[in-house]
Amino acid sequence: MVDEASAGVITGAGALALHGAWVLLRGACVGVAGGGQNFAGQRMFRRLRCEIDPEDVTIIAGRRVARLAKAVLDECKMRSRKPAHTRRDRERLQSWRLDALRAAYIAVEGALRHGATREELARTAARYPRQHGLRLFRRALEVCHGRCETPGEVLTKVALLDAGLQFHEQAEIFAPGTDTEPPTFIARVDFLIPSAQLIVEFDGRLKYSRSRVAPTNAEQSQIITDEIYRERALREVGYDVIRVSWDDVDGFPISCLPTLTSTVTARLRILGNSAVRVRGIVKNAGPQIG
Repeated sequence: MVDEASAGVITGAGALALHGAWVLLRGACVGVAGGGQNFAGQRMFRRLRCEIDPEDVTIIAGRRVARLAKAVLDECKMRSRKPAHTRRDRERLQSWRLDALRAAYIAVEGALRHGATREELARTAARYPRQHGLRLFRRALEVCHGRCETPGEVLTKVALLDAGLQFHEQAEIFAPGTDTEPPTFIARVDFLIPSAQLIVEFDGRLKYSRSRVAPTNAEQSQIITDEIYRERALREVGYDVIRVSWDDVDGFPISCLPTLTSTVTARLRILGNSAVRVRGIVKNAGPQIG
């Protein structure tokens, strides 16, 4: 642990965790900038040779901690450092690169969900123009807008981008109205691929299991029933729906890619043959990504 009396500043994954933001634990390290504490033999800690501007430092739990935006920047810095074991192993190198992207996207998206703004992140990066990892940081900031509601959705976004797809996040889908009735809200979906009129939903482990989300059998059953009717309503207005789980989007290679690409290809063929008519109305879709 970092001593309370240490002059070092906790940053990177350690600071993100202290801020309550999101961290990809696999491969994570607690960065410490400055100070004289000895971390020899502690693999989870990494001494950073850099200066942190005083305005980017705050106090949490009695320790000096990088502010959220700077912690994100330093997480990208540490994730950009290529491990020695990847240098002669192509598969390990590709796996490391994918995890670096995942970690950066999770850090940026999580910071945006926990109060940081895109402008604040960009300003912080501008104050450290020579810092290692800026390329990874900017790549993440380009596609992250704080619309993902869970880290699992961030991993799904990485998979969609890896598949070369263009999509919207957290789009609201409505059934068309009538002469006397307005459009009816159906659902806010995780991802909408407009070219294929395909919805991609991430199903978290807690959603359908006994947990704080569904503490009783009755509540668990109700969640499943609601999802069935929700998906049925989306299909009735012309969309197809594909669901992915944590195991589908985490790991190397990404196991859901063949299913994603084949489903998109099939949908494009169906739409091209006018075999289905999409009647759903899309609102509040946010920027197109990809």
